[in-house]
Formats: sequence, structure tokens, C-alpha cells
Amino acid sequence: DIDRKKAGAHLAFGSGPHHCPGAALARQEMYSAFTILLHRLDNIRTVDTNETFKHVPSSFLRGLSNLHLEFDVRHRDRYFPNASVY
Repeated sequence: DIDRKKAGAHLAFGSGPHHCPGAALARQEMYSAFTILLHRLDNIRTVDTNETFKHVPSSFLRGLSNLHLEFDVRHRDRYFPNASVY
């Protein structure tokens, strides 16, 4: 229910007095990691286009049991010509 009170509070980082003090850092680290990956990888796709996605059985989390991906690595000189570290 998106209209519920405290819709942004979820199980991952707790809520109220049990809120994780490192939540903001963890979110920033995830954002940075995915930003770097998406800049370095191109043409991200599933291995089998007919694959049916299987979810982990859970009463509160809807996660995939696995996700097989293929991708192409972007060439450093083309996308980051002035980078000293890749």
C-alpha cells in the first residue's frame, strides 16, 4: 500500500529506534557502484530471452533466485579518454 504511513521505511534498514545508522552510506555506495557498472557495461541483456524468472519463496521479499546476464565491456579509451583510473 503506497499510501500507508511511512511508505519509505522498509525492512532493509529498519525503522524508528532500530534504524540502521549506516543506511545513508550504504545507499550511496550502492548508487556509486551501479553508476560505475552502468557506465562501464554496454548492451546488458539476459542470456536466455525465453527464461522464466523464478522468485525466492518469501512472505515479505520478492527476490529472484538467479538472473543470468550477458554484457559488452565498453572500451576505456572511447568512453573515458582522460581517465587515469578505470
